[in-house]
Amino acid sequence: PHNVWGPSWSSDGRHIYASGQVDGHEIEAYRFDLRGIDQTILSTGTFSPMNRFVDDPERGLVYYEHLARGNSLPASGSQIKAYDTRTGESSALVTRPGGAMNPALSPDGMSLAYIHRNDMVDELIVRDLDTNLQRVVARGIERDRQDYPVYHHATYPGMAWTPDGASIVIWY
Repeated sequence: PHNVWGPSWSSDGRHIYASGQVDGHEIEAYRFDLRGIDQTILSTGTFSPMNRFVDDPERGLVYYEHLARGNSLPASGSQIKAYDTRTGESSALVTRPGGAMNPALSPDGMSLAYIHRNDMVDELIVRDLDTNLQRVVARGIERDRQDYPVYHHATYPGMAWTPDGASIVIWY
């Protein structure tokens, strides 16, 4: 891979997920083992950034943000997709007007937090992964970067759950 960016540790600490650019245009996602050996797990076939990988070992999934170039903003924007580690297939998990970005899995693996742009105002959403029910936990947070052409940065700053799962921390 060339120009690798956006590394994320797997939950077991044995792998690193990251994106990279191939031949100056195509974006791929990789899983590196601790020896640096990479495995291509996803290929967009186009200049279509993928960022913020987070694995869910209980469900055998890797969640990630995908900003398909050509999506008009804020109509569609980024999507949160799920890569199935057993089948090698990827599918949309959260697709909504204004986009869905920056997935963060709760410590118990039951909820997925993400950022959503609602009528030009960013919101922090928590989704129950069993019921698919979603709730807004914060509105008017820092504006996302979906409109910016910088592909090697995720569309939102860092975000993580506290170890007890009681709070979500966002840093800029």
